[in-house]
Amino acid sequence: MSVWNKLLVLPSSATIRKRLIASSSVISAADLSQRQKDLMARGLPKKRRLEGVKHVILVASGKGGVGKSTAAVNLALAMSKVAKRSVGILDADIYGPSIPIMMNLDLSDSPLVDDNNKMVPLENYGIKTMSMGYLVKAGEALVWRGPMVMGAVEKMAFGTAWSPLDILVKKLHNLAKHNLYLVSSTGCRLAARNRRYPLVHCSDDGR
Repeated sequence: MSVWNKLLVLPSSATIRKRLIASSSVISAADLSQRQKDLMARGLPKKRRLEGVKHVILVASGKGGVGKSTAAVNLALAMSKVAKRSVGILDADIYGPSIPIMMNLDLSDSPLVDDNNKMVPLENYGIKTMSMGYLVKAGEALVWRGPMVMGAVEKMAFGTAWSPLDILVKKLHNLAKHNLYLVSSTGCRLAARNRRYPLVHCSDDGR
C-alpha cells in the first residue's frame, strides 16, 4: 500500500473511542460532583434593576438599516401620547447614535449631572433620552473594544436619572456590525451621518 493510501485510511469508530478513553483522565464521581458544586458556586450574573424604571423594551436586529431607531421612537411616542405612560429612550447604539436627531435634540448639549452623580436625560416631546451622541463630539475618533462598549452602555443605563419611568425603550446597535466596515446608505441626513461612524472607527484603529 502506498503512503497516500495509508494516509487516506481512516480508523474505525471503535478505534477512535478507545483512543479517546485511553487519552482522557478518569474523574471519579466525587471529583465530578465537587467540580459541579464549584461551578455552581460562581453563580450566574446578577440581575440589576434600573432604579425607578418599571418595564424595559428592547429594539434590536442583526442587520443595520432596518428601522430600529424609527421603531423605537414611534413606539416611545405612541406609549407616551396614547397610553399616557412616562417613557424614555436609551440609545445603546454607540457606533451610530441616531436617536438625538430623530428626537430633534441638539448633539452639542451635554447631559447635566445631578446631586447623586447621575446624568440628567435630555427630554423632548415628553420623552427622556440618553445617547452616546450627547457624550461624544461629532467626528471624534474613538476605538471601541468589547469591555469598553459594555462599560459605556452600563454607564448610560445605570448612570442616568431615569426615575420615575413606566417604560424604557432600549435601542441596541447592530448585533452583526462588529469589525465590518462595508458602508452603504441613502442620501438622507440621518443615513449620511451614521455612515461616518464605522469609517472613523476603522481609520483610528489603524486597520
